[in-house]
Amino acid sequence: MESLFETTTTALLARCPEDINFSWAEGKRTKCGLFLPKVFSTPGILEKLLQNKFIVMSYTEAIYVLKKSECLFQYNPEWGCDLQTEHEKYLVKHCGEIPVFLINYPLELKPFYAQDNEDGPQQTAAAVDLLVPGIGELFGGSLREERPYILQQRLDIFFCLEGDDPSCDARFLLLAFL
Repeated sequence: MESLFETTTTALLARCPEDINFSWAEGKRTKCGLFLPKVFSTPGILEKLLQNKFIVMSYTEAIYVLKKSECLFQYNPEWGCDLQTEHEKYLVKHCGEIPVFLINYPLELKPFYAQDNEDGPQQTAAAVDLLVPGIGELFGGSLREERPYILQQRLDIFFCLEGDDPSCDARFLLLAFL
């Protein structure tokens, strides 16, 4: 993912410098449709993002950092709860405005097809989000669970929480997914 970000950003800087300069100068959409968010409106900010190796932080570490912070967040950070944009932006700022890969989210926060890390009582997913300065989450992903019996269990949990509803057929959903 880091290579994807670096390759895309490097290509953008090399092939579209006029568009980037226009976007910075005018603060609006360029002739070819490129629009940079306001946070990227400072010349040199994209190059700065490429200067350092991205930081890797677990979700658990992130919750610890957020709870230890003296910031008054609108949403209280708790393990097992989704992080809000305010949390993501704080984490990037805490890490010196260097992009952060946030890994190992609680399994219940991720889609049924996210692979379980099988890490005991915490139950985290092999998932990642890339957090960048001024925005928070730019993109994310996860390893996909490929074991049919695990997918069946996860589908039962995710889609059949209402009990013995015969219309909820996780086997059908599993076949559609595979």
